[in-house]
Amino acid sequence: MITASSLMLSAEMLSAFLDTSVLDLKEKASSLASSTLKKDSRLKSLEIGLDQKKEECVKLENQLKKAISGDSRKSLPLAKKSSSVPPRVEEEEAE
Repeated sequence: MITASSLMLSAEMLSAFLDTSVLDLKEKASSLASSTLKKDSRLKSLEIGLDQKKEECVKLENQLKKAISGDSRKSLPLAKKSSSVPPRVEEEEAE
């Protein structure tokens, strides 16, 4: 036979169990939120680093383009000079 005291004891046990479960859930939620914030922070740091590397690449590409165009400009006068050299060498070899 179920008595009022046994029902009261069961209700108290159930309440204690629910309180513990709620606390466990709150702790898990807090832990997950903290973990998510850490991951978001790490992701943001990686994104910033990636953007910096992209900027470095653009700067290096521009330097390379300038160096290449500078080299081609330097070689242009040389090409003009070599084309204006009289063909004496060829004439001397033919003799």
